[in-house]
Amino acid sequence: MKKSFLPFVFLVILFSSCCEDGARAFLNVILPEGPDPVCDSTKATPYQSRFAAQGYLGDAAVTDGSKVLLTSYTTLYWQDMSTGKMLRKIESPVAGKAFTNTNAVYRHGDLVVAASATGLAAFNVKTGELAWERALNDCDINKGVFGVDNQYFVVRKITEADGVTADAVFVGDMQNRDRLDLLFTPAYSRTTHNWAGYGYVTAVNAFAGEDGHAYILTAFFEPIANSNAIATFMGLYDATAHTWIYERQPITAKFSNNAVSIHRMTIAGTSAYLGWEDKVLDWDLAAGSIRDSVLLFNQYNYGHAATSNLWANQQYIIVESSNSDLQVFDPISHAVLYRIDRVSGTIRVEFDLDRLFVVSSDYIDIYEISTGKKLQSIVAPCEQFADHIAVWKSSPSVMELTAAGKGGNMYRYVLAI
Repeated sequence: MKKSFLPFVFLVILFSSCCEDGARAFLNVILPEGPDPVCDSTKATPYQSRFAAQGYLGDAAVTDGSKVLLTSYTTLYWQDMSTGKMLRKIESPVAGKAFTNTNAVYRHGDLVVAASATGLAAFNVKTGELAWERALNDCDINKGVFGVDNQYFVVRKITEADGVTADAVFVGDMQNRDRLDLLFTPAYSRTTHNWAGYGYVTAVNAFAGEDGHAYILTAFFEPIANSNAIATFMGLYDATAHTWIYERQPITAKFSNNAVSIHRMTIAGTSAYLGWEDKVLDWDLAAGSIRDSVLLFNQYNYGHAATSNLWANQQYIIVESSNSDLQVFDPISHAVLYRIDRVSGTIRVEFDLDRLFVVSSDYIDIYEISTGKKLQSIVAPCEQFADHIAVWKSSPSVMELTAAGKGGNMYRYVLAI
């Protein structure tokens, strides 16, 4: 009788300083020897074209029609996804890290700005050229880049006169690499401090008002003295007039020891939608108060369904929750329009196409946002899909989708809208 054994699992976590753009974790599992599983390639959805590509299709995709920016830590690749042709290759560790390690980029005109922990870079989406780059040599930009017109905004950590750190908002100029100035520091009480210093910005966004001014909305928390609790506040700053609309509006009047911060924010119309605990808050931008609180559905009988991701426009609020549900709400009534249960994969929302994509290793499921109906499932080739896709409209009735494969290939599909 053959002796059985349990697999040995070795987990190696490589620690690095925060200036190295985060730690990397690797999991190696030693399994009993056996034949590799056989993939039946005939089950895969036929693709229009396939080509090998260098670089990574990231979270905050930079696109201009069929042209897509692929990144690595040292190099940018400007690729035409329709033809498979590499249009430009740029060697730059600063720009490579800036575009690879970001959860938000800001585009104005032909320029896109991205930020990592160690640098800023601007890229021209028409020419495929690197417009400028700037090494920062610090490790404090982690919220991405937001902007209005030619101004962009980032959150950086500063050290105040008494030696205590705090998060602050800086402003830059899209056309001027050398401009990056302190704009404001949130209204922390400065009565106590902890690992976050006097306070920490957890979410930020920018928008243009009807008066033409640029406004920055920040969610921030600060420690409470003699307590493990934190207090969360909202602030709205007029970056054009350099004045506060409101500085320190509390999210709740009573803070518990397990209170959490605002971790997701998106703006649509006169509202900011905030992910907080197991709720989505409808924040009145002008009044600086909560209009309504929408409780997320929880399919389990324990814990709660926290907001993992959040998208909104004037017609829909789409929430990805921590227990793998997608929930879609009406932004006026906050009524649940529909729910998609047990979603597994990376979510991509394209309001202009009325499409929602769920990308997993084996499938790309495509839903119609307006109805919640699943329109199609693209079955992956044997290589399997990686996390992200690029999507563009090639004619009024046709869209094209390119998915990255785990083996370095790109797969292009042509789909009806």
